[in-house]
Amino acid sequence: MKNGVDLDDIAEAEKRDHASLIRELDIDRGKTNIVFVGQVMRAKGLDELIAAMARVQEEFPDTALYIVGDHCIDAHIGYRAELDEAIRNCCLMNVTFTGWRSDACDIVSVMDIFVLPSHSEGVPHTVLEAMALGKPILATEVGSVADIVDDENTGLMVPAKDTEALAVALRRLVGDLSLRDRLGRRGREAVFETAP
Repeated sequence: MKNGVDLDDIAEAEKRDHASLIRELDIDRGKTNIVFVGQVMRAKGLDELIAAMARVQEEFPDTALYIVGDHCIDAHIGYRAELDEAIRNCCLMNVTFTGWRSDACDIVSVMDIFVLPSHSEGVPHTVLEAMALGKPILATEVGSVADIVDDENTGLMVPAKDTEALAVALRRLVGDLSLRDRLGRRGREAVFETAP
């Protein structure tokens, strides 16, 4: 099945100079940078991700989380305040909400790990783009994600709404550069093999 990823867009994102973007978002390349791209809403599982990141930072304090996206509709506006409170309560450091960005693909290109902790999904295009960029994927076993991410081969899969499983998988990725490299390389190959 063709995946619909525009490889020209991927190539453009990879070759652009990201120095100004790195400065703007205060990205520390000495940290392990984790990114989520999508709507800021409860169904995306961001509260589980925040709780998992707190556990990860107990072992790996040099990690950072970038949440790229916005609430999109007013019904979800209060969720951001809940996340901010959870971040304070967990004493979580290095969390950046970027808001909606037209350069999300460029942001993903300078990150180390892509995570999608959703409670439900269709076919998430952001996962395919992150794979095409060679990023290791951590995603929940929902919707068509399992058709895209091959567990332990092109990414890691965990059950939805399982904070502990999410934390364990994140710790594995943060602590094992060779695993990240292998998953990222195989994910990229899988996308390029099925590109139009």
